[in-house]
Amino acid sequence: MKKIVSIILVSAVLLTGNVAFAQAATSSPANTNITQRASDYKARLAEVTPMLQTIRNKRTEILRLRAEARVAYDQAKRHIKELLKNKDSLTPDQIQAIKDAIKDVRQDKQALGGIRGDIAQVLPDLRAARRDRNLDQAKQDLQSIIDVQNVRITELKKAIDDLNRVGSV
Repeated sequence: MKKIVSIILVSAVLLTGNVAFAQAATSSPANTNITQRASDYKARLAEVTPMLQTIRNKRTEILRLRAEARVAYDQAKRHIKELLKNKDSLTPDQIQAIKDAIKDVRQDKQALGGIRGDIAQVLPDLRAARRDRNLDQAKQDLQSIIDVQNVRITELKKAIDDLNRVGSV
C-alpha cells in the first residue's frame, strides 16, 4: 500500500513539473516585449560606446599634455633663474618680454583652474542617468564631459606654448 501511495505522489510531482516546464517554454507577448526592449536598449547603448572611448582617449591626451607642461615649466623656471643670475646684462625689452610671458602663464593657470571642477559637477548627473537607464541624458552628460576635455586640451596647449616662450626669452 505504501508503495502505491508513493508512486502516485511521485507521478503527480513529475506530471506537474512537466506541465509547468511546458508552460514556461512557450513564448508569451510579455516575453517578446521584454526581449524587444532589451535589444532596443542595447542598440542605443552602442551609440554611447564611441563617446566613452573618446573620453578615454582625451583623458590620455590630457595626461600627456600635463606631463609636457611640467617639463616646459621646469625648463622655463631654470631659464629664468639663469637670466636672474645675469640680470645686469638684460635689456629692457627682454625684461618686458619676460614679464609679459609670466603674466600669460599666470592667466593660463587661472583659466585651467577655472575648469577644474566642471567634470565633477556632471558626474552625479551621469551616474543618475545610468542608474535610471536614461540614455538621452547620459549622452548629453558625456558630450558635456567631452566639451570640457576639449577646453582643457586647448588651455593646456596654450599654457605649454607660453611656457616654451618664457623658456626661450
